[in-house]
Amino acid sequence: MTAESKAAGGYPQDSMATDLPLIGFSLFIACVMTLMLVEHPFATSQVALAGIAIVSIVRWPILGITVIFFLGPLGELQHFESGLSLVQIITLLLGVGLLVGLVTRRMSLRRTGLELRVVAFMLVYFIGAARDAIDPQKLIGLLTMLGYPVMFILVLNLVRTRRHVGWVVGALAIATTLAAGTSILEELVGFDPLVLLRGLEPVATAEVGPGLNRVLGFALDSNAAAYPFLISIPLFIAAAIVTRNRWFRGALVAVTCSATLGLVFTFSRSAYIAISIGLMFLLLNLERRKSLRVVAAVFVFVALLFYVLPEGSLTARFEEVPEQVGTMTDRWAHYQIAASQLLRNPLFGGGIELFRSEFEARFGSSGIAHSNLLDVAVNSGAVGLAALLSMLVPYFRFVRRGIAIMPWSPLRYYAIGSCAGLVAFLVQGFFMVNMGWFLLWAMAAIPLCCIVATDEDSASRSGPRLSPTLTAADAAPQSQ
Repeated sequence: MTAESKAAGGYPQDSMATDLPLIGFSLFIACVMTLMLVEHPFATSQVALAGIAIVSIVRWPILGITVIFFLGPLGELQHFESGLSLVQIITLLLGVGLLVGLVTRRMSLRRTGLELRVVAFMLVYFIGAARDAIDPQKLIGLLTMLGYPVMFILVLNLVRTRRHVGWVVGALAIATTLAAGTSILEELVGFDPLVLLRGLEPVATAEVGPGLNRVLGFALDSNAAAYPFLISIPLFIAAAIVTRNRWFRGALVAVTCSATLGLVFTFSRSAYIAISIGLMFLLLNLERRKSLRVVAAVFVFVALLFYVLPEGSLTARFEEVPEQVGTMTDRWAHYQIAASQLLRNPLFGGGIELFRSEFEARFGSSGIAHSNLLDVAVNSGAVGLAALLSMLVPYFRFVRRGIAIMPWSPLRYYAIGSCAGLVAFLVQGFFMVNMGWFLLWAMAAIPLCCIVATDEDSASRSGPRLSPTLTAADAAPQSQ
């Protein structure tokens, strides 16, 4: 067993095909626990706590990470009535396990130079948002934000090999298939999982054409229903390209098609724009011949959608934009109020409550900034924007340089696909506030895991490392 595999918790690097029994068993247990939450939430939580604690803390923390990626696309289904979620419990257990590993020197932290930037941004944003959290319940909700850097660091340090990344892709694929299937059933027969499985009150959705409505899936909002599809479709495409197993490739193509259909049925304008840009990022980073194949496949799929769906249904939401100008649904109105508030309170921002009061005075109803960038500006001002940029710019510089010097291995494709999914998700964030989804922070670590794992594998083979040190500044190609 190599030094790299020992550092990875005893797992050798291998193809995902050899892991099918363990992957299937782990995800089957996750499915059973999720379904049991409907009728027996307390008993199921006890089982989950006991099982995950034993597995994650004592021996194989990667299983806990795999379950987190499985639960991500399930949205509100994995939340308890109290507001607590299974993901929060697992994250806490994994955090304890990581601390125990560090104290006992069984593990060591990876260092990319980005971890402190993620922590610093979230602290700045939390402090700004907490100013308006007079209600203790709101403050408790804000404390969840502090778990996002923890999630990022956990994934970065526990997903250590190509095999681990394969587990993550497999878990995400199965859960995304469930989310997509649910959205498709909701569109075709009116199946509402949160109403039927959790007893939540039904939420009215807008009609976009004859017999077509915006789906909710496992979310409470149609735009949020697009989250798992945005962040995973580019990754599935990249995984399908690199796998040599025809059955795996066929399964990934089927998952990608169902996820795309699920995204289409959200009829989210921001999601349509975001996935287009995410796919462009993917194509620009793939080999030319493979890019052309993806373009051809996307063209055929989109042509079929225009042929099968009622005429104008895919563009109906964009045609509504002129009618919304000057109303409370006009995004530009949200941006204007947020920008005006930033000019008056440039350093620390005026706070979300001030924004809501100004919005209500203008439109008679409460609203939000509808943009991650402006939300940060409203809550934290120039200080928050500086913290955000000091996190994002080095991150994408690190990823870009790291991918450029990686060999054309499965890890490189996974890095490109996961980064393309992040790009799509962040593009949607220009039109809505979506950075509060925990899986965003978990997925943000996956490109780094791929890059660092390649670097560590190169070092374990006594060859030249991809970079002299694992820092953002040193992730550039070395001169020959």
